[in-house]
Amino acid sequence: EKVVLLAAPSLQEVAVLPQTGDVRELSFSPDGAFLVAAGLHVDPRSSIMVEDGDPSAGAVFWSVTDSFRRLGAMVFRQVLRATTFRPDGKLLALAGDNKLITLLDVLNDF
Repeated sequence: EKVVLLAAPSLQEVAVLPQTGDVRELSFSPDGAFLVAAGLHVDPRSSIMVEDGDPSAGAVFWSVTDSFRRLGAMVFRQVLRATTFRPDGKLLALAGDNKLITLLDVLNDF
């Protein structure tokens, strides 16, 4: 029920993020400012509903530079299988079982 971030190579604990459900994918933005955790049974608190979403799948967004503050969540009807940031970090792509890709403006959508 949590995501534990460890520093490499020491494996020293950096942060523990409360996260319900199974995390299937983690992505850091290229500048290291944001983290997205996607998977099953995501906690829908403070969520943005997408596609008349079922709160059993989605992604949670964290600010790494602000003490891992939770920025929000998006809930989807399908399991998210892939997350990636554009190299400049301004867009985030989320892809799921329905074979659709959702693009988010990182600076304006959270």
